Amino acid sequence: MRQIARPGIESAHQRMQASTWDVGESLHLSLLEKDSLLTALVVETTCHNVRVSLDPSEIPPIDATASGLCVLSFGLPYLLDPLAQEEHTRYTNTTLTDPTEIKELVATVSQTGWANSNGSYENGVYGYAAPNIWI
Repeated sequence: MRQIARPGIESAHQRMQASTWDVGESLHLSLLEKDSLLTALVVETTCHNVRVSLDPSEIPPIDATASGLCVLSFGLPYLLDPLAQEEHTRYTNTTLTDPTEIKELVATVSQTGWANSNGSYENGVYGYAAPNIWI
């Protein structure tokens, strides 16, 4: 599997390095593995002395991060099934836990084409995500 994905990951890394300079922020590539969000690649910015660092071994929540909301919005419909089954973990005071509110946010992301998380997983951390179908 690693050999199959390698050309796409290398291409993504090159594009992300160039984009990091353009946007001045760190970038990461998330992939879906079954129903979990995995960090496949991280490119750190050097534009700021203080920045958020992402641990690639951490499995972030799919319902409380910008990248997770993109996966839910543009991924396969079965990913939405667990949303309606239970209340969700509150990580910060801005985390949505009501399944109906999360589904409404997913619908908004589907319409706008991008997602943001305003400290919904960690206080003070703001994330922006868009689907990348070219990898």
